[in-house]
Amino acid sequence: MTNNSETQLDLGITLPQPRSLYLAGPFFNAEQISAIEKAESLCEEYGVQCNSPRKFLVLKPRASWEERKLVFRKNLDMIQRSQIVLAMIDGWDTGTVWEMGYAHAIGRPVVTFTAKEGKMNVMLAQGCNGFLRDWEAVEKFLDGVYSGVVGGGDMDWEFNWEVAEAWMEDIF
Repeated sequence: MTNNSETQLDLGITLPQPRSLYLAGPFFNAEQISAIEKAESLCEEYGVQCNSPRKFLVLKPRASWEERKLVFRKNLDMIQRSQIVLAMIDGWDTGTVWEMGYAHAIGRPVVTFTAKEGKMNVMLAQGCNGFLRDWEAVEKFLDGVYSGVVGGGDMDWEFNWEVAEAWMEDIF
């Protein structure tokens, strides 16, 4: 017989891979694609596994219901396999918002980033663990400067947001 501290529920959630993130954000026009590509490149530069739906979740214009279901399932799987969700909030889209909510619901930290001025809805802000205001902040985050990373090799992020920029004033 096991005690309560040893009991675990099997919720069908995949454990995340170390130093991995799911890159949420729109990629529907040239500006958005450029920003997502930049984030993907920064992840590679800083040794972070980037699970980017731009690379594996693109639907054809007249995709079947089964193809759409497959993309949806792959999306869920990649969020589950990621340690965090890094969400670009420039050019909001409903898919990004949904991904942020799902990640929060399964206990994955969500960090947003923007290169533009703007405010964040209170519900999204409360579901986020951090907000990065520019590309320099994204680089510092990926490098571990904002995350409290210690050690070397196979280190995990600690999600210490005390050093992240103040962002509460941007909630509407």
